[in-house]
Amino acid sequence: MTKFKYEDWLMQFINDDWYIQINTSENNIIFNEVIQLHEKWLDSQDYHNFIKENQEAVAIDNLPGFLENEEVCKTDEYIKSFISGVFHLRIDGLYNIASDYVNAFNEINEHSFNAVDESGVDVAINKAFLQLSEKYYEELITVVRNTEVPDEFKYCWRDLIELVQRFNSYESREDKLDVAYQLLDYLTTTIDGFDDLSIDLTDEMIESSNNFIALLIKFEIIFDRLILLKEHIEYQYVEQKGLPDNFYRMNILDRYKEIETFKIMNEED
Repeated sequence: MTKFKYEDWLMQFINDDWYIQINTSENNIIFNEVIQLHEKWLDSQDYHNFIKENQEAVAIDNLPGFLENEEVCKTDEYIKSFISGVFHLRIDGLYNIASDYVNAFNEINEHSFNAVDESGVDVAINKAFLQLSEKYYEELITVVRNTEVPDEFKYCWRDLIELVQRFNSYESREDKLDVAYQLLDYLTTTIDGFDDLSIDLTDEMIESSNNFIALLIKFEIIFDRLILLKEHIEYQYVEQKGLPDNFYRMNILDRYKEIETFKIMNEED
């Protein structure tokens, strides 16, 4: 297998993600679980096969229902189970994104002859990002279309269709690069909106609704990690080459600040 051109930056990204997971306060309730899985990663260092080798430890079918009654949601058992489920989704998304990005980049890079764009950045960085943006949003459309949900949730499909129609009209590279960002915003806004829902559903529809919400959370994590990885590699490239700092990288800069905050807090402890 061809080695990734920016392997060191990718490994930094993965290890930074683990650093955040270990230091995030909400994960305190599953701290031992996080540490044990992190130790498996330290022993492996193989991002292509890490999920496959640890399928049982990174099971992603254990996210409890998002739509539960208030009393259930307050229990320690539910809170621990939900946080654990989201943690698994994050780790699954992290490694699948890393592997998919490397595969897409290597294929593009093989025929790009180290070309750079008008800003001096390796063209393969954004081409791989665009390729995966399209791949994931087509998967998202398929999932939403084929998932049965109550009428109260049908607006999710309508909103997504409006986005897709907008995407189909995009011609410029800048507009196409923005697709993943818009999808992430759509997913975050939609998921946050479920907190305010007050509807009566049958047990069957509650189950299908919870499955649907879990899928949206999964894709929110996918697009979040895809954006962060692309921005991270682009940022490191710009810094190494001394190129003008004129890129939109608010997401990765916020992530760097979060890491620095954790480091300061750990030094104080």
